[in-house]
Amino acid sequence: MVYSVAFRKAWPFYALLTAGFGAIPFLVREPLIWPAMLVGWGGMMVWMLLSRELLTRDHRLGIRLVRKKRFAEAIPRFEAAHAFMERHPWIDRWRSVVLLSNSGMSYREMALLNVAFCYSQIGRTPEAVGIYERVHREFPDNGLAITTLNMLRGL
Repeated sequence: MVYSVAFRKAWPFYALLTAGFGAIPFLVREPLIWPAMLVGWGGMMVWMLLSRELLTRDHRLGIRLVRKKRFAEAIPRFEAAHAFMERHPWIDRWRSVVLLSNSGMSYREMALLNVAFCYSQIGRTPEAVGIYERVHREFPDNGLAITTLNMLRGL
């Protein structure tokens, strides 16, 4: 069940990969198949790296700060990432093609969860609960928000 849900959300990513690499043998004469496939793969890697560098900068910086346990500094980064995806919902909706990201969770959803997590790590539990409730309202199937809310309310 989990596989089918993840696949349904990421089908454009897999379709792009299949079409891109599956078409190469039909477009190129046989001796050039492998170099052409390497060029295609390299092009996709460049696309992925550039698009993620340009479109998810705040998200990635927030993740780096969390890894360094600098939670208070990470909150504005995740809030900026959320605001960016709110302004450009098509990027998040088509993340499997635009960012070559096959994540089942949207960047907006991840940003809110990360803000709530950071609040909980710096002891600001009421703010964390408020954000987790917002995630639960906007993304009712988010099990992480439900579980964390239950845990925080039980404390």
